Amino acid sequence: MVYTIGEVVLDIIFRTFDNVKVKPGGSMLNTAVSLGRLGVNVSHISTLSTDKASGQLINFLKKNSVQTIFINRTSAIKTSLALAYLDENSNADYTFYKDKLESSELLKFPDVLNADIIHYGSFFSINEAVHKQLYDFLGKANKSGCIKLYDPNFRKPHLAKLKSLMPMVENNFKMADIVKGSDEDFENIFDVKSGKDTWKLMKSYGVKVLFYTKGKYGSELYTDRGVLNIETKNIKAISTIGAGDTYSAAIIYFLSSQLTANNNLSDITIEQWGICINIAHEFSAHTCQSLDNYLSKEYCDSLLKGE
Repeated sequence: MVYTIGEVVLDIIFRTFDNVKVKPGGSMLNTAVSLGRLGVNVSHISTLSTDKASGQLINFLKKNSVQTIFINRTSAIKTSLALAYLDENSNADYTFYKDKLESSELLKFPDVLNADIIHYGSFFSINEAVHKQLYDFLGKANKSGCIKLYDPNFRKPHLAKLKSLMPMVENNFKMADIVKGSDEDFENIFDVKSGKDTWKLMKSYGVKVLFYTKGKYGSELYTDRGVLNIETKNIKAISTIGAGDTYSAAIIYFLSSQLTANNNLSDITIEQWGICINIAHEFSAHTCQSLDNYLSKEYCDSLLKGE
């Protein structure tokens, strides 16, 4: 089973005020939907409102084969909104509208097994209202031997709070086996500007594998077994929203097909990681070709059929 942990929002995507799309969003949700469409057993963990919009979001997850039994609902909040304004390069500038979570007991967690994969990240994982509960769960998951993938997804609007958020960010790195993040994430958090320097930091936290993404310039992979630098194809993007999330989906999709119940990352060769990155680049490129935040059903169906 794959467990994704993160917020669920309504993305309102603006190219112009006459060209607006509304999509279910949230980084970990985007990953979960792609995995569900790919036939991976996935369950999303989050806290949602009891309002009508949240009900529609839960129905969307169920429709895309994402289990929702660990989504806690409360009337204390309303559905979160993310306004995404696409620029001339199809990159998004965000404005978020969220009710503050007050309780520290907002999440419901499963008992995990050693063959499971946990994916967590974004601002949800450093929200003071949920972080302790998440950290305790990840600590228990450590003992099970399951794999934990962290995507910091640390955006510039959060920079003003970096000093107070840093202890929670560091907790998340310490709990991760794999970290996937963009060059912008690591520059925002650590003021580092290279994959090599980022890997030194990640190793100090005990991270075993680093995916260092560079947008249109490709990706770098760092492990104790070696380093890869793989370019990506040049495409004309419609929207880059969700590209990093489908990259994460590719990592999990790859791991779910490669690992045994022992979940030993050291068994994966550099050549195999190269295959993983190429899949991730393909997934991200596909997502950039539409205003959806996830892989299309048609693409997933053709992939599953081996076409």
